This record gives sequence, structure tokens and C-alpha cells, in this order.
Amino acid sequence: MRRALWLLVLAGCNQLLGLEPPPAPGGTGNPDAAAGGDAPIATGRTPYWTFSDDFELGDFRRWSTGGTSPDAVLEVDHTVAAAGCCSMHARINAGAVGVAYKLITLQGDGPGGTVTAGTLAMRARIKATQLAADTREIAIVQGGTSGSQFVTSGLGQISGGGFGWGYDATDAAVDNRAKASTATVDDALGGWHCIEVVINLGDAGHVAIFSDDLAVPLVEDDFNTLAQPGWDSATFGLPFSSGSALTELYLDDAVVSLYHDSDRGIHIGCK
Repeated sequence: MRRALWLLVLAGCNQLLGLEPPPAPGGTGNPDAAAGGDAPIATGRTPYWTFSDDFELGDFRRWSTGGTSPDAVLEVDHTVAAAGCCSMHARINAGAVGVAYKLITLQGDGPGGTVTAGTLAMRARIKATQLAADTREIAIVQGGTSGSQFVTSGLGQISGGGFGWGYDATDAAVDNRAKASTATVDDALGGWHCIEVVINLGDAGHVAIFSDDLAVPLVEDDFNTLAQPGWDSATFGLPFSSGSALTELYLDDAVVSLYHDSDRGIHIGCK
């Protein structure tokens, strides 16, 4: 059974982790920028490839592929959104172990377009309405189509009650790793939250999480982040639910950016 994961947001934690403050808005502000278009960028750095979708087109035409299990729902919702008209709606019913997600293929510099160096950053706004215990947390990032290679982040249920952010990572070259914060999110059910995962690639790589533009200090770690033969995709939605109860979320303003630099200061931000 997958680990549940949680959030701690503390003032000044960016400096605690050696991370730069949230950047100012970047690009031209076009919310419908597709691959190679305009999206928020880290201060002083420009991504060499970017994908973004705020679902204002009303469909999933920009995405490479996806996965939806029987008795699960994956659709564009036209009534709930962080901004604008629309969002991704993912639901997995009680008793149905499965997935409901969309995937975008990365365009890196490695073999077959994989990402083998630099920094990979992913961000989305998420609103959970229901969360099952012992379920895969609300996952917004998964690198590598191989089931043995991924870094995924989300909102999990604490055994004593409440929910918080964290991440789980595994790779054929390293042991499984998970980091969870110790404090709960007060409005985990019903509130919109901006969540970002930044992966600095390398033998001594780094993973960090930002929630609402603040670094989550207990949910970051140094380890080998070089997937073999390279990271090739990012998924948004529900890559797993245990089915122990209904799990449902809305996701908006999805962004993926690739940078040549492997620098812990790189951060998309929520502006």
C-alpha cells in the first residue's frame, strides 16, 4: 500500500533550504501557451522547453496520452476552476484500485528526447474534494513511463487525521524514498493549493516541494535522480488510488519546464 504524505509550511524556509524566493511572473502572460510557449519562469533563467495548459480549450488536445481505469472519471470540468472556465476533473470510486491521469511527453536533450541533465520542474493548482485513506496521494508529477522509475508528489492522509503534502520516489538505481511533512493542511478538502516539484538531476541530485510558493522544509532530499535511460514524461491527476474510499480532485494551471542548469534556485512559482 502506498505511503501517505503531508505538508509543513514555515516562514523563511526558502533560505533554510538554500532556495531562491518565488520569481516574478515570466513570459508574456499567455495562459494558453502550449509546448515551447510562454509560462512562468525562474528568475534569471529561461527554460529550453515548456508545456502549460489551463484547460480553457475545454479538452485534452494538448496532452500526449493518459490513463483511466474502469469505474474512474477523467474529464475537463466546465464549472470548477482556479481561474477561467475549466479544470481537469479526476475521480476514482471506492472499491476501484486504479488511475485517472493525463501525461505529457517531455522533449529533453537525452536519447529519444529524454531528460538526463539539468532541472525538471512541474506545477499545478489542486483542489481535492474527497481523499481516501491509504491511497496514492494526489500526484502531479511522474517521470519515466517505466513503473520502476518515478518521482510523484501529492496530498496524503495522516493516520491520526488530516492531510498534508509530500513525495515518493523510486528508481532502478536507488532505494525507494519518501518524505512527508508533519503538519496538516487546514483546508485540504475544498481549498485550492498551488503545488510544485523541482527535481535537480545528478548523481547527487535533489528533490524539493513548494506549496503556495513556500518551500516545504521536511519534504526535500539529496539522492541519485538520474533515471535510466532518462525522464520521459510528466503526469497530472491521479496516477494511483487504493480504492479504499472515493478520491476526487480538480487540477488547473498545469506547467512543466525543463532547464539546462541543475540549480536548486530554479523555481516556477505560482504567479
